[in-house]
Amino acid sequence: MSLKVSVVLFVMQDVMDDPCVAADGYTYDRKAIDKWLQENDNSPMTNMALPHKHLIPNYTLLSAILEWKSRES
Repeated sequence: MSLKVSVVLFVMQDVMDDPCVAADGYTYDRKAIDKWLQENDNSPMTNMALPHKHLIPNYTLLSAILEWKSRES
């Protein structure tokens, strides 16, 4: 599986610009999960209630995406 395939955003079917980890442990693109969390208190992946809405940047994935983008251009 290529890096592009592995970082496809679940809802938007696009490469993430700002990956972050939500309380459910899944990584989402910040814009997409921010929009989701404005109207929902549950995980878009598990539908379980989230204990909080804090997002943590996923710097490891961001570095991999930036490296992939630099090779693709």
